[in-house]
Amino acid sequence: DMGDLFLKQTVIRIKRCLRGNEVFARIGGDEFVIILTNIESNTQASLVANRIINVMQEAQEIASTVINATASIGTALHPDNGNSSSELFKYADIAMYRAKKKGRNQVCFFEHEMQQIFHYRLKIEMELKTAIEKKQFELYYQPVINPLTDNIQGFEALIRWNIDDNVRMPDKFIEIAEETQQILKIGLWVIEE
Repeated sequence: DMGDLFLKQTVIRIKRCLRGNEVFARIGGDEFVIILTNIESNTQASLVANRIINVMQEAQEIASTVINATASIGTALHPDNGNSSSELFKYADIAMYRAKKKGRNQVCFFEHEMQQIFHYRLKIEMELKTAIEKKQFELYYQPVINPLTDNIQGFEALIRWNIDDNVRMPDKFIEIAEETQQILKIGLWVIEE
């Protein structure tokens, strides 16, 4: 019930930031879409987005509980980013996830390199599932040496992903594995190994 009340108050707050002639809809959960028309530059879209960010930062009281919320806003522009509504929606969604990754209360405009990054990350995510099933990972052990005594104190396990005789270093997949929760299965494999 509190979640529903919060969403209703959020809608009221966001409507105050708009001119009234926009399409404003909830697409599910806590995600909304706003279509601004007659925008001549990304500055105008940025002004609206920043008004929404600012209004969302104000604490809300619902049923005697103070709620602090944040917003992540992704923006795509016509015709710069696409011509169809499906393209613009997809690109705004990609920009929103970039805004979320950058931290709270962020506005991010779609850039075409984001699409390449998105596809790369999706490819790695799918390949990780296969890598876990086929156990394509390898561990290398590096000694940890006490610099005062020159004695080996232990070993550090370093993971590598060998896919089609191409070794991928952890910086190419660990972050994606963490974000997709696949790191749990990888971690169990490392412990067993």
